Amino acid sequence: TGNCLAYMPRYYYDQEDGTRNSFFYGGCGGNRNNFSTEEDCYNKCGAMVATKVELCEKEKGGGLCRG
Repeated sequence: TGNCLAYMPRYYYDQEDGTRNSFFYGGCGGNRNNFSTEEDCYNKCGAMVATKVELCEKEKGGGLCRG
């Protein structure tokens, strides 16, 4: 992927299924969803997904909401 001919292993975050996947990057072009390590990919994208899941799994709170 990319406009050049390099062959660098990289990782991207797939928003649809919430996974981190590998691909080979050509060295130029592309977008910001391009990380040199799986750890970098997780730190930038995976942590956000975990936070959303954790919020959804919490108990429903009580209160005086009217509406």
